[in-house]
Amino acid sequence: MFKKFKRTSIQRLKENASKLGTNAVVALQIDVEPFANSSTILVSILGTAVKVS
Repeated sequence: MFKKFKRTSIQRLKENASKLGTNAVVALQIDVEPFANSSTILVSILGTAVKVS
């Protein structure tokens, strides 16, 4: 299940970077945080969108 969330998050990051007119994302940071007393997790992926020529 985690792999699916990770894949979806990375895909959204790529789409958002493309909308900004960039063609690469660097310095990825992946955070996974479980919520206390729950089976829910938060997956966040951060990166810097850049244009590489």
